[in-house]
Amino acid sequence: MVAPVIEEGLKTLAGTLAGASLIITHIFFGVVEAFYDVSGPTKRGVAAALFSVSSHLLFGFLAQVAVFAGQHWWWGVLAAYPVHALFNHVVLSMSPGSPRR
Repeated sequence: MVAPVIEEGLKTLAGTLAGASLIITHIFFGVVEAFYDVSGPTKRGVAAALFSVSSHLLFGFLAQVAVFAGQHWWWGVLAAYPVHALFNHVVLSMSPGSPRR
């Protein structure tokens, strides 16, 4: 899964370069995704929107702790990526029409 590592890299690098909290940066991305969940073409609903925000909170927390411990933004990506990839795998396997179901 390439998408989660790219997404985590962009969020973590952007937050680091801006000097922002990685938790807040990730939550911001989760809120954007939540709006898409509610109003996008698939209209997944409020539950999916809340799941988007809460999962991004987790990814941000992992990234923030890892960057603090390792003192480099790549540690944040390495910490959040596997959890994000697992999250995507679980969500996709639960989606209607998924070959993983």
